[in-house]
Amino acid sequence: MTLLNAMDRAAGRAVVFAVNNALPRVARLGTGLGYRIHRNIAYRDTGDDVLHLDVVAPKDEGPFPVVVGFHGGAWIVGVKENLHQVAAALARRGFLVVVPQYRLAPRYAYPACVEDVAAVLKWVRSNVHRYGGNPERVGVFGDSAGGHLSAYAAVLLSNGLGPVGSRHNGDLAKVSAAVHWYGVFDFRKFARVPYRRTEQILHSVFGPEGPEREAAMLEASPRMHLDRARVVPPTLLFCGTMDPLFTQSRSYARDLVEQGRDVHFEIFPGSIHGFMNLWWQSDSRRSIAMAADWFKDHLNGLL
Repeated sequence: MTLLNAMDRAAGRAVVFAVNNALPRVARLGTGLGYRIHRNIAYRDTGDDVLHLDVVAPKDEGPFPVVVGFHGGAWIVGVKENLHQVAAALARRGFLVVVPQYRLAPRYAYPACVEDVAAVLKWVRSNVHRYGGNPERVGVFGDSAGGHLSAYAAVLLSNGLGPVGSRHNGDLAKVSAAVHWYGVFDFRKFARVPYRRTEQILHSVFGPEGPEREAAMLEASPRMHLDRARVVPPTLLFCGTMDPLFTQSRSYARDLVEQGRDVHFEIFPGSIHGFMNLWWQSDSRRSIAMAADWFKDHLNGLL
């Protein structure tokens, strides 16, 4: 049994419960402390579901730079409230934060999740000013699966690539900065992660093994589209050395450096996957503060 599998069997259920149940409840208890929340704003009607987002805004007068955050959960679990603690920390630093729900697998397979990301960016461009946000100063962030979605927004949607991006002709908010916590950037590498649920995740998101799945995995991988991306916004990457996805961030950072892109990879020795959500720990707090500084440096100077 690998260390990863042993850790998963020993603590996996407790972590999933904490992130998807306990932490959102704690986040709701802490509302109103230096920021305000607009809850459950409808941003998309898919015909089967009406999708909602929350806006976490500073109490001061805007317009504020906007950051859009996507929660983790292996594209299968998770709720937007998972990011309320991070959103509150960013709102206290002067950012208006948009945290959407998005459709989850296996009920909704790829590309449903990235279609929802595009819909959020479209909503931001047309509506965020109503809540004090500046639609011309927009960044994205996410952790784990959300790190994949924020990278998809930064690379594919920003350049009109992929089946979703190609359908949008300038109607999405421009992404000018990105922060990804331990994301998935290359699904071919992800398929080799020695984790007992890797195949379950891939099957849920992309379907059974075969040429169609291989094509979808390639299409969904931001790293595979960097050569075709005309612009990639300044990118900050976080990952811990005990994270099975560490090589994802390392390879992605290396490719961005080789292409001359603006990128910084911050390594957290000894940290595990999901540490952003452990907001009582120093690595979580330090990464959130670094993210705020990154957004400040790359969004506040626009216009």
